[in-house]
Amino acid sequence: MHARIVTCFLVTFFLLFTQVSGLVAQPRFHEVADPGGFEFFESYIIPIPDGGRSLLIGCFDMAKPAVALEQKAWTEFGEKNGFGLMSIGFKPGPGIRDKDVVGRELARLIDEAVAEAFPGNPKRIGYARNWGAEWFLRAIQADPEKWSFWGVCGVMDYPFAPRGRKEAGFPPGLIMNDDPALYRESWEYFMDLRKIDPANQKMTYIGSNRKQLDSAFLNRFFRQYVGAVYSGKVEGQGYWLAGFGAEGPPQEGKSQWTHHSWLPNAEVAGAWKLLNREAPQPPGSSRERITFDSEVGEDEVWLHIPGEMASDSALPARTVMLWLTRRTDEGGTEKAVKNQNDPVIRFAELNRIPVFCWNAGRVWTEDPLQISQELPEGRKEQADHEFVKIGDAMVEAIRRVCRDRGWPDAGWLLSADTVASRYGLMMAQAYPFIGVQLHSATGYEELVKEPTVPWLVTSGWNDGSAPETRQFAVKANQEKWPVLYKKYPAMGHSLRWDQRTLAAQFFDHVLWLRDGGAKEYPWFGDWNKPPLPKEYRVVENEDGEVQQPDLPDDFRRGDYAPDRPKPSSIGEWFSESLTRGFLIGDWRQGNLLHPDDQKVTTPWWRVRLPNRELAEAWRVIHTDFPDLNENEVTVLAEYEKRIAEDDEATARYEESQKKAKEAAEKEQKNE
Repeated sequence: MHARIVTCFLVTFFLLFTQVSGLVAQPRFHEVADPGGFEFFESYIIPIPDGGRSLLIGCFDMAKPAVALEQKAWTEFGEKNGFGLMSIGFKPGPGIRDKDVVGRELARLIDEAVAEAFPGNPKRIGYARNWGAEWFLRAIQADPEKWSFWGVCGVMDYPFAPRGRKEAGFPPGLIMNDDPALYRESWEYFMDLRKIDPANQKMTYIGSNRKQLDSAFLNRFFRQYVGAVYSGKVEGQGYWLAGFGAEGPPQEGKSQWTHHSWLPNAEVAGAWKLLNREAPQPPGSSRERITFDSEVGEDEVWLHIPGEMASDSALPARTVMLWLTRRTDEGGTEKAVKNQNDPVIRFAELNRIPVFCWNAGRVWTEDPLQISQELPEGRKEQADHEFVKIGDAMVEAIRRVCRDRGWPDAGWLLSADTVASRYGLMMAQAYPFIGVQLHSATGYEELVKEPTVPWLVTSGWNDGSAPETRQFAVKANQEKWPVLYKKYPAMGHSLRWDQRTLAAQFFDHVLWLRDGGAKEYPWFGDWNKPPLPKEYRVVENEDGEVQQPDLPDDFRRGDYAPDRPKPSSIGEWFSESLTRGFLIGDWRQGNLLHPDDQKVTTPWWRVRLPNRELAEAWRVIHTDFPDLNENEVTVLAEYEKRIAEDDEATARYEESQKKAKEAAEKEQKNE
């Protein structure tokens, strides 16, 4: 039996601990019984308030549908305007290649979810961002009559605009583009929709071919726009504005008016102008080249200073990050730290974390970028010896910069990838970092010091370091080291957005632990009492009874003795959260496991995950996992058979014990 994808993350935990203002209703989980050609389709919902009449359906993040309903901005928006809320997450199955077919199937799943959770066919408002937006937009086009308004942002691939709908009508919408690279496609789609009926088709466009627009501003504009329309704050017939400020009503049959946007009132029109033309740029980040001398000669690191800190040097740094990588192109290191599309750099920018970046090309000039076993004798050892001399000098140089600027000179984050991850592994054992992320590292077999702080170790499926990384992860699990593991399909030793997304979420979790986040664990106060606290057991069976997930052996052995010391360090708390983790991933198939499937998934495929946020980032992948090979299918079937036999034997034993007890009680009564 292949593992089902988890359809319910720590929902009860979420319900108990999410803070919302006022009397905003709490979200509940809802799933469609038959996702059809999708691998999963799930939603979190807040009912329509009394007196309300509309439903806002959002695809904010395909992998994290619960997150939007944790945000006050959305829950209060729904309460204020009388909207029910539904946040959906989904993943199209690998067998569907036609995007329009995916859109129609998604429309069916949305219909089914709405019919079950919101009887009465409420008016629908739709909003989708980024990766899910291209599917969501196709779902709207598949059945436009069911939508009263819609908005999309960051669509990667627009469908062909519908034609011949002047009489039938097409719902008004808001098209927002936050990426200059996609400006032309989004603008052309907007104009195609306006051509349906230039005099009346109400469409609005926001975008720029020059600058990145902040998603927070765009989310707020969507709420402002919809709130104005649905609360009746439309001034007259509204405003028609062109992209650069021209005003006036569109004229029947005049194609030149297709670039006009409709705005409901002067206030929203003012916000639209600011976003389109006059939005203030966030403070610009800066880069500096810092040189230092080592025993092998002069070297350099590039320093990225977040925008807020660049404009105000008095702002404190939350911590400092050292990034070891390998770049072969000229100026590649500077380009790497400037790349705001890199989730880790973006994380550092938003969290006031200066990043020092070193290029391993200084000691490793060979191609390919990965250290393989096919090397001249002694070459790897020579490079290792060089790096030891460079590494010590580099750390001292960075510490001097940090002291001069009032930044932390210890307790840093470490990120390392490609060939440089070997040297990252060496540094992780030599210096007191608080969190370590290694991708495609070699040298685990030469480990001389076990991890005492959280480590994230990843590799690509086609990566020569994959076997060594996996063996290390297995040992880390056995020894209860604070190590999280992931293997990415269709990937070698290079970087990719899904791998970097997990790295950014990992660093966020490390800082959360450093800043006392462990106090939020439900078991913090009575942390050593088995089994797991009731609020951590969140999956109910058909009878409404809470099911206990498969527990680690520690609970059965009684390792949680009352006198066991409470964890006192970041690494100890991370290890504890892995041991207690309700969420388990299957690294071979990329799934999060439902409790029913945890025991029938081979132990050597299991990865324990410390919390829901990391679990959701862990399951995000760019490409599908390869199918199980014949040997894996056989081994899995044998394991499932053995588990089933054990369950049957246990059931027979329990039944015999029950009958024996009943017989004894009957005999006692007769006496």
